[in-house]
Amino acid sequence: MTSIAATGADTFSVTDNAGKTKKMSGEMLMQLLAMRGSQVCAGELQVQMQKSNDVLDKIEEAEKYLAQMDDLKEQAKSGPTMMPGKMNYYMASNGIAFGTNSGKVKVGVNNVQYDYSQGQWAVNKENLQAFIHKLNGQSQMDYIRLQSLTNQNNRLFSLMDSIETKSNQTKSEIIRDMK
Repeated sequence: MTSIAATGADTFSVTDNAGKTKKMSGEMLMQLLAMRGSQVCAGELQVQMQKSNDVLDKIEEAEKYLAQMDDLKEQAKSGPTMMPGKMNYYMASNGIAFGTNSGKVKVGVNNVQYDYSQGQWAVNKENLQAFIHKLNGQSQMDYIRLQSLTNQNNRLFSLMDSIETKSNQTKSEIIRDMK
């Protein structure tokens, strides 16, 4: 819709993006606007749900690495242990700090990997836990946005239903008065 102009007491002229002009009643215009609003809201809901799912997937993966860190920290009692490549990539790609100042350096296929002592694993684990905590906060905010969008969508559907109900009542009254 490009423009809307009142042409009478309850009639409007609506010009769409293609330049076509249509005349419609206020009731029809309200239905059109509510429907368009609902379409926009549904699109936003879909985008927000995808964002929320991405965050939840990231939390799930981080928790998997957190459990692995416990095992690696335990193994480090008998000597430093190396961070698996996927964990290394996850930490680096998400900006999670992890120690690199340990003794022995081992070179992986695509990156440098380090051996970690028990204490260094404890620090790595704390950093990953802080990242998970941040993601949980983001997930809660995403949930609130989803609730808000869902409520907005429900209000728009309720508005469309109300307009249609009112229209049907008006038509019934007109038909009844004609008899």
